[in-house]
Amino acid sequence: MAAPAGTLERRWAAIAFALAVIVLLGVFGLAWRSGERLAADADWRQHTYEVIGEGRRLQNALIDAETGERGYLLTGDAGFLEPFRSGAAEVGPCLLSLRRLTADNLRQQRRLDALESLARDELAQLEGAVEVRGRAGASGVSLAASIESRRLMDGLRARLAELEDEEARLLAWRDRALQTSIRGNGLSLAGGALASALLLGAAFWLWRRENARRRQAEGAMQRLNARLAAANAELESFSYSVSHDLRAPLRAIDGFSHALLEDAGERLTRDDQALLARVRAAAQRMAQLIDDLLRLARISRLPLVVREVDLSALAEAIAGELRARDPDRPARCEIEPGVHARGDERLLRIVLENLLGNAWKFTRHQPEPRIAFGSENGGPEGVYFVRDNGAGFDMAFADKLFGPFQRLHSEREFEGTGIGLATVARVVHIHGGQIWAESELGRGAVFRFTLGGDALPTVT
Repeated sequence: MAAPAGTLERRWAAIAFALAVIVLLGVFGLAWRSGERLAADADWRQHTYEVIGEGRRLQNALIDAETGERGYLLTGDAGFLEPFRSGAAEVGPCLLSLRRLTADNLRQQRRLDALESLARDELAQLEGAVEVRGRAGASGVSLAASIESRRLMDGLRARLAELEDEEARLLAWRDRALQTSIRGNGLSLAGGALASALLLGAAFWLWRRENARRRQAEGAMQRLNARLAAANAELESFSYSVSHDLRAPLRAIDGFSHALLEDAGERLTRDDQALLARVRAAAQRMAQLIDDLLRLARISRLPLVVREVDLSALAEAIAGELRARDPDRPARCEIEPGVHARGDERLLRIVLENLLGNAWKFTRHQPEPRIAFGSENGGPEGVYFVRDNGAGFDMAFADKLFGPFQRLHSEREFEGTGIGLATVARVVHIHGGQIWAESELGRGAVFRFTLGGDALPTVT
């Protein structure tokens, strides 16, 4: 069976909304990853600038050392030794910092190995020239030492230039990767936002369409309820009219038959009197049938007034009424005390009146009739029962028990209209419960029923 249009639209709206949420979560995740990537790229750019900066600091330190050494060699002024010593002292920390910053780059580490060797040689060369100048004076200055120092310094500059070029290359590569990532993330974010907006728009459209359909359905339901209420009122009026119009001729038939029996009874034969008695019985039975039908019709229209009901007290009262109507019956009624249920007390009384009344009726021919009422497992959702040891019935016809006008015994055996159990079933179903029976011919019957329990709202 195909699902109703409203159900499908609600389902598709929920799916569209869920997809929109998933896409939005994906967009947020992508934005978060993009932010992390940007932060990581910014860190790498900063790292590159730090390497370049440390390389230039190292170069400046070597230039300071070389300039101080050259000034001292030319003038013999000890004041030039201060920049020489401070520059030489800064070389070592610069090399250590570069070693740390390029620890993840094997090529740069190899350049640092060569750079460190050249720097060590350059510092040794400069230190040696300063020592000779201080000992031997201007005559100790060697042209060959100056040429060697120049060669070492040129090698250092070349190695530092390679180091900086490598970092510049890495920086350019990272800049390109960053730009590519930004463009890709921008497209992904824009596409995700657009898809999410479309999905949310579709969900909103479906939701509005479903709301419009629901309002139309509610309007139609209200109109239908109004028509139904009018039809019920009309049916109530019709039922009352029919019952009144039917009762009038029945009362006339019964009354005239009774008058005829009283006034002309002596002139009538016994067969005539029996026929009139049968007419009266049929009229009275028809009147009872009308009452039962009206009662059955009204039950479905009565509002439920749900509260805690003492079923044991109801059963005791009904059993007392049955004994009062038939005091000569030696029936034994066993009512379990303390049985409670949640339901409408007026309707539950109808259930017990019919079930206990049937038990009383169908145990009529038993020498020791026994009737019992109780609960098999207690509680508001328990299984309640009425049991008797009466005539019973054939379980092959059990499915007919709770239909109107269904009788499993003839009118000559046991009186009745066949409406009672249909009324019981209607009340039980209104309470959200079930009813069933078990029996065996000549060995009694047990009727069990449940009620809605906590599912029924309480009216205080």
